[in-house]
Amino acid sequence: MAELTVIVGCMFSGKSEELLRLLKRAAIARLSTVVIQPTTDTRTVGRVCSRDGRCVDAVVVRDARAIPSTAGLYDVVGIDEAQFFDEHLLSAIHELYAAGKRLIIAGLDTDYRGERFGYMDQIMAIPEARIVKLRAVCMRCGEEATRTFRKSGAGAQVEIGDGDKYEALCYSCYRLASERVTAPNPTAAAAQRVLA
Repeated sequence: MAELTVIVGCMFSGKSEELLRLLKRAAIARLSTVVIQPTTDTRTVGRVCSRDGRCVDAVVVRDARAIPSTAGLYDVVGIDEAQFFDEHLLSAIHELYAAGKRLIIAGLDTDYRGERFGYMDQIMAIPEARIVKLRAVCMRCGEEATRTFRKSGAGAQVEIGDGDKYEALCYSCYRLASERVTAPNPTAAAAQRVLA
């Protein structure tokens, strides 16, 4: 019977860990599984790993149109870092669901600005979707974290990195950190006035 589970949350919230947990349960039930990841995620090419060190091999695809053929005869299809896939991911999900597959989709629902990321919002809106929204631990105060903060500040939506570039923060710490990153540098402003 077809199923669609969508695992979302900020960075460091355990999305890949939950994906691997559900795949392990499927394997115990003697269902065949495959994990698919986009070429965009260059951190662990060909492997999906949780932060506690568990890893599974993954098939890397460049375009979401390749997902249905890659899923082939597998019973359960896991898709990690789904926010990086193009608009064809939606039709791939619908095709696989109609074929009776169990789908587990994991990805960031929002980017470092708190805005929608890729097509995750549309995937979450699929009526059959079971949403699992995870939270991390705020790396500054220890409260529940719901936001991904980019340490370097503004830039392109996609910038591959891990703890070197990102932090999981609660709403309050995120606001404070964002204000500091975007606040004008008084020394630089004074230097510009002198040069003018």
